[in-house]
Amino acid sequence: MNLSNTSHYMDSDEYLHELNLTFTALILPAIIVLAVFMVIGIIGNGLVLYVYCRRMKTGTITRYIQGLAIFDLLSCSLAIPGEIIDMTNNYTFGSNPLCQIVRTVNLFCTMVSGSILIVVAIDRYKRICYPLGKQISPKSALYIMTVCSALAIVLALPTAVIFGAMTVPTNISYIKGSDCSVSDK
Repeated sequence: MNLSNTSHYMDSDEYLHELNLTFTALILPAIIVLAVFMVIGIIGNGLVLYVYCRRMKTGTITRYIQGLAIFDLLSCSLAIPGEIIDMTNNYTFGSNPLCQIVRTVNLFCTMVSGSILIVVAIDRYKRICYPLGKQISPKSALYIMTVCSALAIVLALPTAVIFGAMTVPTNISYIKGSDCSVSDK
């Protein structure tokens, strides 16, 4: 590789870095909101876990709240920072292996939290409409949440294959960026 090719690649990297900075400046309010949600979510879910693991009697609803807090804490500590990294590296993040991890964790947390909320709705329905019927026990609630988690993992894993580098055109025809999106490879 000669020196002129090296400077060409340096110019490409610098140009993509400048595009990242420009895009980040445009979406800075969204990044700030996500950062605030992340901090509040980590603190809030940490407190919920502390209270519900240390202070509360074990019951079905307690198990559901613990499960939701765990997966929301996972989302706030992994998925949201990953989204912020993606937003600040809009032209260079696609080729990073972290892209697939962020998308998979994000989908997993969303699916498992949604599944647990559906189970809570079913549990509430049974307790209100059929109070004398068979109810879900705390042990069964833990088992159901484990099944929800396993199902969410299985359904989220294909995103690791689907997502990846998507070519992003720039104003300079020979310089292409790489965004974390549905892979075009």
